[in-house]
Parts: sequence; structure tokens; C-alpha cells
Amino acid sequence: MLTFGPMIDSELSRFVLWRYRLPYREDRHIFGWVSLLAFLRGGTGQIPLIHDDELRLTGPRAIVDHFDPLCDSSCMLIPGAEPLRSQVEADWNSFNLELAVYVARVAYFHLLPHQDALIGPFTEGIPRWEAKLTPKLYPALRGLFTLLLRLKQNVVADSLMQITHIVDSVDRRIADGRRFLCGDRPTLSDLSFATALGPFLLPPGYTAPIPAYQQMPDELKRIIDSFRQRPSSALVTRIYALRAG
Repeated sequence: MLTFGPMIDSELSRFVLWRYRLPYREDRHIFGWVSLLAFLRGGTGQIPLIHDDELRLTGPRAIVDHFDPLCDSSCMLIPGAEPLRSQVEADWNSFNLELAVYVARVAYFHLLPHQDALIGPFTEGIPRWEAKLTPKLYPALRGLFTLLLRLKQNVVADSLMQITHIVDSVDRRIADGRRFLCGDRPTLSDLSFATALGPFLLPPGYTAPIPAYQQMPDELKRIIDSFRQRPSSALVTRIYALRAG
């Protein structure tokens, strides 16, 4: 699996591969360079890229679409029956295509000014020569993230508001005591929500490289503290405990 380690889709891909009981080797690289490698190996430049001699799958949803019809029913992430199937599809759009982007935007807005905190996560597991270059390339990387994520004060403020709305809706859904978002077992809804909100909760078993809570700037700590008080925090912890156990 070709990845940029801190990426939310990389973390979700790890989770999906675990759920399908598929062994893999993660090949991490610096942001930007990894996209060129993905283009050479997969033809699109998008990451994460899961590949072998025959298979080329880009991103966690491609993994699900390929392996869900092939796996044991106990491991399926998209229910076959309605209305659960439609609910999972709606959750995918809300959690992976929206919430994950909003969380990444807020997190990077607060973290990028702190190079010392991010160098470790950016270089964890990558080749030595890339790690040595990363401090010199950091200003360019910061500029690239700022451009791609539209890291402006008003955009970030709106993103935090959108995160709150989505998490509010999840809190209401689980108020009836359900263990999972859709049905009696974990689905793509649970995995995509847990990995999207993971950077704001840092649950035990979270495997994406990210600064420790103690390294976070004060404003981001306040955001993390507030979301850790939400009922949905227990859901995320429970989902991550499945993989750890």
C-alpha cells in the first residue's frame, strides 16, 4: 500500500484491510513525491494506492468495492439489504467526503505553523533520504497543504461548524444505545466516521502518525478536549478497540 502516512484515507485503508483480514505492506513516502510514485505505479497519482502484480486500487472505497462482494458476510462493510445499504452510502458521503476534509482542514490550519511538531509524523516510516530532505522542503509542503486545503480563517471556521453539525447528528443517532451506526455489526459507516474524527480524539489504537496531544497547540487541544466529551467519542473508541482486540 503506497501512502502518505498521516492521511485520513490512509488510516481508513488500514482499517478496511484489517476488516477483510488482508495482509499488506505499507510503503510510506513524503507528500507530493508519493503522488508521483502512485502515478508511475497506478496511473492516476492518487493515494493511497493498493497494488500488486495484478491489482490496482486507489483509496479505501475502491478496496471496499472490490473485496466486499468477495468476502465472508461477517466481514462485509456495506449491507446488502435496504434501508441499511442506503444509510451506509449516505454516511460514506457525509463522513469520508465531507467530515474527513473538514477535520484535516482544521487540524492542519493549527498544526502547520509548528514545524517541530509535524516533522516527526511527516517522516515516520519513510525512506531515510526523504526524511533528511523534509525539513528543507517543509516551507513548500506547508504552502502546498495551505493551497490544497484552502486554509483561510473563514474557511476553517466554517469547517469547524460543519464538523459540529455532523457530530451532533451522530450523537443523536447513538442516543438510543446502539453499539454501531447501522445494524448489529460494524460497517463502512463506523470505520469512515471513526477514522475521520480520529485526529480530534486520538483514540487508543489510532495508527496514523500525528503529533501527540502534548505537542498540540493550545487551540487544537481545546477542540480535542471538547470533542472527547461527546457521546460519539465512545463510539470511535469502541471501533478502534475492535482492531486492537
